[in-house]
Amino acid sequence: MIYTDACYEKESKSLICGLGGVLVDGFSGEKFFFSISLDAMQRASLGEQTKQQIIFEAETLAGVLAFWIWKDFFEKRNCFLYLDNEGTKFCLIKGSSDNAVVDILCAIFAELEMQIETSCWLARVPSHSNIADKPSRAEVTELLENGYKDHSKLAEEKLKDLLAFMNLKVGRKAECVVRSPCKTSERLQSVDHMSVA
Repeated sequence: MIYTDACYEKESKSLICGLGGVLVDGFSGEKFFFSISLDAMQRASLGEQTKQQIIFEAETLAGVLAFWIWKDFFEKRNCFLYLDNEGTKFCLIKGSSDNAVVDILCAIFAELEMQIETSCWLARVPSHSNIADKPSRAEVTELLENGYKDHSKLAEEKLKDLLAFMNLKVGRKAECVVRSPCKTSERLQSVDHMSVA
């Protein structure tokens, strides 16, 4: 099971935008989390300079990032992805969005799902029940005390690659990517190999 969350407070003097993710593998018993913040350039990739709010984009990014960095845990297995945003949930289920940033994230998510031959059930979890809410706000003490391993550095590395890949695709319809799944798969694997596994 994966839980993800994001926070965005444009006027904050500390944490403006944070992403959090938690993985609990019921088969092996392993538990991981990540807690990262987005800098100004990374927030610009989500459209901050032209929008009042980018929480929709941030929530979707958190879900796709978690799915990407932990994909090896559920290759050829079923998994559950719990999100804290209805728009994100429905767009990932549908595989597209009118929002250009979310649209390309949906395409990447669908391609990853096909690559690893998994079936991912998506559902919304309210903030008060979401274990990823605190790490999205840089609060990780409780997770560490309960034996969760910190994958924040890995998430930061993968985030750079994911945003770089997104920036190449923003402005094109997600269906254009999905039409050539083999070529897209090769590009995703190429970007993925740039990161430290």
